Amino acid sequence: MRHEAAFPLLVLLTCLAAVAQDHDPTRPLYTPPSPHIAGTVGAHPVAPPPPPPLHLDYLLYAPQRRLARIDGELLTEGQHIGVWTITHILPDRVVLEHGAEHRTLHPYAVASTPAPVQDDPHAR
Repeated sequence: MRHEAAFPLLVLLTCLAAVAQDHDPTRPLYTPPSPHIAGTVGAHPVAPPPPPPLHLDYLLYAPQRRLARIDGELLTEGQHIGVWTITHILPDRVVLEHGAEHRTLHPYAVASTPAPVQDDPHAR
C-alpha cells in the first residue's frame, strides 16, 4: 500500500522538476524589450548617434582635376565616404551632403573670430 501512495507523489515531483528547468529562478518572469534594440524609449524615438567626425587631410584643386583625401581615402566629386556624398571640391574647402544636411571640411582649422591686434609700443 505504501508504494501505491508514493507513485502519484513521484509523478508530481517529476513534473515540477521539468517545469523548474524551463525558467531560471534568478531571472524575472518578464523582461521588457531593450529600448536600444527597438530604437525607442517608451513612445519617444531615440535619435541615432551622430556620424563620426571626418578629417580632410588635403585637397587638390585644378581646372581638370579635383581630389580630396578624407580620412586617408582619395576621393573626387560624386563619390561617397560613409553616409556622405562629396558635392563640391573647392580651392579652400570640401562640401559634403547627406540628405538635407550639409557639411563643410577645411584642410586647416578655421578660426571663428580673428585674433585681436595689439599695438607694439616699441614699433614707433
